[in-house]
Amino acid sequence: MRRFRRKNAQPHHASTIYKEGYRPDQSSPILISKVFLFFVGCIPILFSQDLWVTLLVAVMVLRSAFISLGACSWNSWMRDLVPQDQIGTFFSRRMSLARALDIPLALAAGMYIDYWRKHLADHELFGYSTLFFMGFSVGLIGVYYISRTPEPSMGEVESLPRFFTLIVKPFRDNNFKNLITFMGSWNFAVNLAAPFFTVYMLKRLEMDLSLIIALTVLSQVMNIAFLQTWGRVADRFSHKSVLAVSGPLFIISILAWTFTTMPEKYVLTLPLLVIIHMVMGISTAGVTLASATIGLKLAPRGEATSYLAANSLVNSLAAGIAPVLYRTT
Repeated sequence: MRRFRRKNAQPHHASTIYKEGYRPDQSSPILISKVFLFFVGCIPILFSQDLWVTLLVAVMVLRSAFISLGACSWNSWMRDLVPQDQIGTFFSRRMSLARALDIPLALAAGMYIDYWRKHLADHELFGYSTLFFMGFSVGLIGVYYISRTPEPSMGEVESLPRFFTLIVKPFRDNNFKNLITFMGSWNFAVNLAAPFFTVYMLKRLEMDLSLIIALTVLSQVMNIAFLQTWGRVADRFSHKSVLAVSGPLFIISILAWTFTTMPEKYVLTLPLLVIIHMVMGISTAGVTLASATIGLKLAPRGEATSYLAANSLVNSLAAGIAPVLYRTT
């Protein structure tokens, strides 16, 4: 739901970028979203327990909305800033660095909370507040560097386009409409299947949660390891070539789940799961990178905001509807 709210706020923000440029619409919302992290940390300290859930939901909704506004500017900003012949390498390196930090930081945060629970069990929530304060502090560093990033000229706009015109235009572009159709169906399929995997391993295969987490980490490690490889391949050949390889790989990995039982667990169940998670990590890296950069390349220079906002809108709708359908079946 948070992703759904965040993405659907983007189209409403697209037209303002034509007025003010990228940086004001990028730095200010991102800064405000970091301030909301600080507010989350303050909730258990400043307010009574009966208000905690209400305040947390309200703050997270507002934070997601401001993240959406910043992301809308960010995507179109990077479209005009990064050289087109280096876009695959740039985004693959950025994604791999971000995900390489995700794993150790998440583990460190978990160890920190476990330590806090053990030694300060009566004040457990304050341990979480400390993490939010740390996130706020580090986030300010990111805002500083965003404010120093050069801003390409958007060119002169003779007249401000209407909101409806901005949103409809991407759907009249046949190439971009094909991308939106592919991404919408892809996100629907992935989010329809993804909730099944963990439940299947827990209930059908009766696996320990620690082993499931280990397989998930393995998938993430393979994702990180192959992001830059896919980026180099995309820059040398094309992003469509990356999709043509990574997309079928992901489909094959999903089909491979049917062989993990015959009809019960057997000697090849665990080796198959290891291979499946490795292939899923590799293929997801290619699909994520290629689809994102194809969207940036297909969006016309100076008009990327509305194009990428429309793409995000369709993706979020597909990704939000799929889990709901899964839960109703």
